[in-house]
Amino acid sequence: MKKLLAVVVVLLVVVGVVGFGRGWFTVTRDNQPEGTNVNLHIDTEKIQADREAARGKVKDTVQEFRDDIREDTEALEAEQ
Repeated sequence: MKKLLAVVVVLLVVVGVVGFGRGWFTVTRDNQPEGTNVNLHIDTEKIQADREAARGKVKDTVQEFRDDIREDTEALEAEQ
């Protein structure tokens, strides 16, 4: 159970670091006399755009890999 919790914490930290780096999350602070307001903004449109871009890149990479395998297979069959 401790290992599972550790994995979840690590994943959350990784998503947080990547998210801040990609601009998915922004944190703002507003100092007021009665206290400090801290706001977390999650840019869901940016997350969706990055998700779609990643899907496109994965599809392209998989297609290139399939094409390479097909070419190699055809070359091996031609040699026999």
